[in-house]
Amino acid sequence: MHTILEYVGITLVFIFILLVMGYYMSVPLTSLSAIKSEQLLYVGQRILNTIVLTTGDPKDWGKRIGDPTSFGLKLENISVGLYVLSSDKITRLANGSVYGREFYNPFYIDKEKVSRILGINKSYGFRIELEPILNIRIICNKQDFPDKINVYVYDRRNMTLPGINVTLYYIIVKWESDEINTTVIIRERVSSITGECSFNLSSYFSNINKNDIIGYVIVAKATHYWSMSVALSEVGNYSLATLIGRSLYVDSSLTNGTIKHIDHVKTVFNNSKSCTSSVTGNCTELVPQVYPDVTPLFLINVSEPTTYNTGDKTFYNYTLEFVDYASYIVMMVVSDDNNVCRLVVAVRPPLIKYGYVVPKGNVETSECFVNIAYSYVLRLYIWRTEI
Repeated sequence: MHTILEYVGITLVFIFILLVMGYYMSVPLTSLSAIKSEQLLYVGQRILNTIVLTTGDPKDWGKRIGDPTSFGLKLENISVGLYVLSSDKITRLANGSVYGREFYNPFYIDKEKVSRILGINKSYGFRIELEPILNIRIICNKQDFPDKINVYVYDRRNMTLPGINVTLYYIIVKWESDEINTTVIIRERVSSITGECSFNLSSYFSNINKNDIIGYVIVAKATHYWSMSVALSEVGNYSLATLIGRSLYVDSSLTNGTIKHIDHVKTVFNNSKSCTSSVTGNCTELVPQVYPDVTPLFLINVSEPTTYNTGDKTFYNYTLEFVDYASYIVMMVVSDDNNVCRLVVAVRPPLIKYGYVVPKGNVETSECFVNIAYSYVLRLYIWRTEI
């Protein structure tokens, strides 16, 4: 009996010693893990500050053909205001699938190059994402030219936001009496308790011959206190172009270099009153920041095109006479050898998801509010790739 008790006692003492040793061995491992996590957080904050607080080199690299020698997205030549970013620099990070369309950017900077410029290519992976502060979702009834549109507004936690002022811009480009004319329908609502705004434009479309429509674009703007966000619907009859500075690059597969002249812009306001602008031009800019009783579309002229070749792609390059800082989209009508007209649209800035696929392991996330004429959240993911 005493022998059994001695064995039991020895076993308990042995287990106790193992537990004590395990505890003291885990302390440095836990400390090491905490240190690595803090280091990753520090690296993420440092890189985020570099991205949003520096212009890179050259300062206006977003408007140039070559790659920068240092990387930063801050808008050049601005003396006041932090976190003001360049739409041109962000445009150079957009490529592949954009707004549900395949998009080829002739000035896209590969993520491997940016990783090397930032000096993290051997140790860290990264991803940069840009989204509006007010998350806007545009849902349309499924038909060629939808006339019933629902706009939902969410916060960053994906919670619905009631009481948000929402403005809908429905832009239609069509043939009328051998002329190309543009109509923008403006409607305003306040989001309900579910964050929803419903727009019914069936009465307007009942008077339109849909066979005359060349293309259309749907944009929504949401305002809440100091924040103003805009969103472009994936539903629409348009192709994507690339706008860098005042240079618009259109894929040659869409056109033979011919621009169709826009003869006038008709604006149908929220109170159903309408006005027509007789100012003509080659290109149209949408500026959602103007007052509700002012047309948000501005006609501008462009130069004769030059060609730009990259790889096996050819683009027509048009120089615009003016690009407003607050313009959200730029539109142009082009035609091919068969006189088939298409609406091409450049977005300023396009929403980006740039970098590598985020792993499921230890990832640090940093974000900040930025201004690019409108309000956005820029989010940076960073993780270790070294063993």
